[in-house]
Amino acid sequence: MEAKAIGYVDKHGARSYTAQSVRALDYARARGDLPFYRRGRKVFFALADLDRWLSRYRVDATDHEQVQA
Repeated sequence: MEAKAIGYVDKHGARSYTAQSVRALDYARARGDLPFYRRGRKVFFALADLDRWLSRYRVDATDHEQVQA
């Protein structure tokens, strides 16, 4: 059985990947909303965790139309 590769990025890679500020990522991490890994002083995020975190803020097209009305 082959292990599935998981991508990881540091804070600046996460900023580029999510288009969120490092400050917003730090805030989500401090609140416990965004899982992370730490090696020494360096912080890493799994891309799958970033995708899951962003999906919480997804707005469906039908919901978006109701919000604008």
